Amino acid sequence: MFCNSQEKCLELLDSLAKSGLACVAYHRGLNANQRMQVIQDLQDGTANIMVSTDLAARGLDFQAVSLVVQFEFALDGVSLIHRMGRTCRLGQKGRVISFLTESNLLLYEKFRETVQSEEHLDQIFSHKRSLSKN
Repeated sequence: MFCNSQEKCLELLDSLAKSGLACVAYHRGLNANQRMQVIQDLQDGTANIMVSTDLAARGLDFQAVSLVVQFEFALDGVSLIHRMGRTCRLGQKGRVISFLTESNLLLYEKFRETVQSEEHLDQIFSHKRSLSKN
């Protein structure tokens, strides 16, 4: 699950944990050992949900991610693509569920139009920018 801030990540983690779900958080506030422990907890099944900032959108390679949830929609096209890229790896199937607000409808609509027109996403979202500000 992706959030846009460490604070929202921790808030969501707390809510999920109170519901009895086995989850961990991954964000910039963790040191290297804590980040390794989060990954270990996911790999050994101690946890099955990771709540994260965009720190986990790149560089981590989990093979069996079948669902990505954008609790908060990405702020820019590059982050959106990298978040979605956590699933469907090595030919596997996966889903992305995104919660939308009025402030991120422009980015969502641009993404949807691009997918429907079969344009290459990297051409549309090649620069990190926030469309919601435009």
